[in-house]
Amino acid sequence: MAAQRRSWLPWVALSLVAGVAAWLAFQTGGGPEPAEEPAPAQPEPAETPPDEVPQASLEEGTLPGAGPIEVDLRFLGGEEEERTLAAPGGRLEGLVVDQGGNPLPDARLIVIGGPQDGWIALGDRLGRYLFPALLPGTQFFRIEVPGRPPVAREQRVLEHGRTQRDFEVGDPVPLLLLVRGSDGKPLAGARVRVDLGQQELVTAADGLAAFGAVPSGPRVLVDVIAPGHVPTRHELNLLPAAQAGPGPVELPVLERGGVVQGVVKSWPGGPLPTVTLMPRADRPETAQVIWEIWHDVPTGADGRFRLVDVPTTRTVDVRVAHPEGVADPPLRSVRAAPEAGAFVEFLIRRGDDRIAGLVLGPDGKPLSGARVVLEAADPLKVLAAEYPGLGEGPLAARIPVPPSLRRELRTGSDGRFDFAWGDHREGTGTFLLRASKEGLAPARVEIRSVRSNITLRLQPEQRDGSLRLLSLAGAPVDVETRWFLDGQPLDAPRGLARGYYEIRVQRGEHLLYQSAALLVGPETFVSLKGQV
Repeated sequence: MAAQRRSWLPWVALSLVAGVAAWLAFQTGGGPEPAEEPAPAQPEPAETPPDEVPQASLEEGTLPGAGPIEVDLRFLGGEEEERTLAAPGGRLEGLVVDQGGNPLPDARLIVIGGPQDGWIALGDRLGRYLFPALLPGTQFFRIEVPGRPPVAREQRVLEHGRTQRDFEVGDPVPLLLLVRGSDGKPLAGARVRVDLGQQELVTAADGLAAFGAVPSGPRVLVDVIAPGHVPTRHELNLLPAAQAGPGPVELPVLERGGVVQGVVKSWPGGPLPTVTLMPRADRPETAQVIWEIWHDVPTGADGRFRLVDVPTTRTVDVRVAHPEGVADPPLRSVRAAPEAGAFVEFLIRRGDDRIAGLVLGPDGKPLSGARVVLEAADPLKVLAAEYPGLGEGPLAARIPVPPSLRRELRTGSDGRFDFAWGDHREGTGTFLLRASKEGLAPARVEIRSVRSNITLRLQPEQRDGSLRLLSLAGAPVDVETRWFLDGQPLDAPRGLARGYYEIRVQRGEHLLYQSAALLVGPETFVSLKGQV
C-alpha cells in the first residue's frame, strides 16, 4: 500500500516522543563468548547404568542451581534400530519483557527461515523462554505475545555454550522514516517493511514512510527494498523514553545494485533447479544486506536466471541445486556488475553416487507416501564447507539450506527412495536417513558412505514411554520442569516413542544428569542424586 504524500513537520513532535535512533552496532551474542563445551559423548551400551554418567558435584540432600529444571531429549531410534546422534546446536535463552523490563508471560517464539524453520519455544508465566539446540549463526524469530501485535527479531546464536537475549516487546509508537537513493536524494517507490513484513508502506515522492504504531523496543527490524538498489535491513532503537533530534529518522543512503545472471544447461528432469547466492565474506554493519532474497530462486523453464540488485562491492558464491542431482561446478564465485552483469554456467548431473533403498510397512510390503529425509548430522560442518563466508566470523545472513545439508522426498507406490550423494564432502561428517509416516514409528539409520540397498521397516507406533525425575530419596522432584524433545517444547514426558534418547538435565548453569543413550520404556526413572 502506498503512503500518502504529506509534510513531515507534524511528525516532528511524534519523533521526539518516540525517540528513534539507528542501532549502529550489531550484537555479538549478548556478551563474551563462553568457553567451548566438550564434544558429545558417543552412545553407550544399553546395559550401562545411566546413573553412572559423571554428574555435577552435589551436596547431600540438595539440588544445586536456581529456577526451573530443563530436560533436553533427543530421540536416537527404537530398540532394534541403529542409534544415531546428531551434533548439538547452540543454546539461546532469556526473557520476553515489556519496555519497563516486566516479564510478558506465555510468549510464543518461532524460528523464521533456515534449516530450523518453524521451531518453537514457549515462554512461561515468568517470561522465560529456551531454545536448547539451535543451529549456530544468524537466526530470525517471530515473537507472539498475547494481547500485543507480533514482532520479529534477529539474533546471532553462538556455536558453543549459551547465548543470552532478552527480547523487548514494548508499547506501539509512531515511526517516520526517510529513504534516500544512491544519489542522496529522497527516493519514491521504495518498499519499507517493519518486523519482517508485519507492516509495509511505500515511500512517497518526498521519500517518507509514516507508520502510525510500531511496537517499541531496541533493535526493531526495518527492511528497505527499492528497484536498482541493494535491499538493506536496519536495526533501530525505538524507545519511547529516549531523546532524539527533530525530523524523521534518516536511513543510510542506499547502494546501487548490480546483476548476476547465468544458466543451468541441463538437469535430470523433475522440478526446476534453484539458485542461491551468499556472500564470500560479510560483516554485520549498520545496514545489512537482505541476502535471503536470493535464496532458492527457481530458474526459468530454459534454465536461465537473473539476480538483480546484488551488491557490487563484495564477492558472492553462486550455487545451484536440484533434489535428484549434483551441480557441476559446485559453486562459482563472482562479483555482480552493473547492466549486463556477471554470467555463470552450471550443469546438474545425476551422478552414480546414490543413497537409495526401500521403505517397508509393518506387513513387509513396500510403503507408499512415506516421508524420507537425508540430513547432515553436523549441519555446521556442511555449511562451512559449502559457504566459506559462514566460517569467517559473524555473518549477517540467514542460514541457507543447500541440498548437501538436507534432501527430502516421498516414496512412490514401489516404496523406493533415491538421493544424490555426489556433493557430500569429505570431513563434513555423517548423515542421518529417516523414514516416517503417520501412525507408524519412525525408522532411522546413520549413513557414512554410498549405499543402494537400504531397507527401512516401519512398525506400529508404541507411544507408551514415560520419564520421571526422582530425588535421592526416590521421591518425585517437586520443582518446575521444562521438557524439550528434538528442540521442541514437550508438554509432559508421557506418550513417548519407545527407544533410545540422548538426555541432558540442567538447572541454571548446573548439569544434573546426562546420558548419551538412555533406553525409555513404559515407566523410566531418572535419579538426580539430589533432593529438593
